[in-house]
Amino acid sequence: MHTNSAARATNPARLVIVTGAPATGKSTLAANLGSHLGMAVLSKDLIKEALMDSLVPTSVLGSETLGRAAFTVLYAVARAFLDAGMNLVLEAPFKRGQCESDLKVLADGLKAAMVVCIASPELVLERYRIRASGNDRHPGHMDRSRREMTGVVAIDPPALGLPELIVNTSDGYEPSIPVVVDWLSQTLR
Repeated sequence: MHTNSAARATNPARLVIVTGAPATGKSTLAANLGSHLGMAVLSKDLIKEALMDSLVPTSVLGSETLGRAAFTVLYAVARAFLDAGMNLVLEAPFKRGQCESDLKVLADGLKAAMVVCIASPELVLERYRIRASGNDRHPGHMDRSRREMTGVVAIDPPALGLPELIVNTSDGYEPSIPVVVDWLSQTLR
């Protein structure tokens, strides 16, 4: 993946990376941050769900394959937005050892920061159980069939060397949304 360095030099964008394990509140926090900061929000699940509408996975393996494809599309679209000078909140369960090279290319030459969502293990498991038994998410995620998710309560965030803030979503937001927005505003200055 290559960036348009000339475009970035004349019109540098701001990038906020929001990550964390499934059911830690990444999507909700990213939407809040995008609204407060006046930034577009691009999430892996938005892309994956569009792919699932067309390609309709019938198994967990099919859903996982579309998830990997969604990451590829996510990076390409994010690169195009950032090269055009568009400020962006990028949300996905980015994991250490799997995404550093792609994220470093995206952040190159930009003001960027990472927000890591965490929650108590018990709450993450409860949120996931609710997610799996409900109808709020696209059925192509195969949440009801993903037995392995019952043990995933945290992930190691990517090692990017960016300013990083941990947000605990166990009971609201700690630190609060205004504090996170202020931190990002100062950090991305």
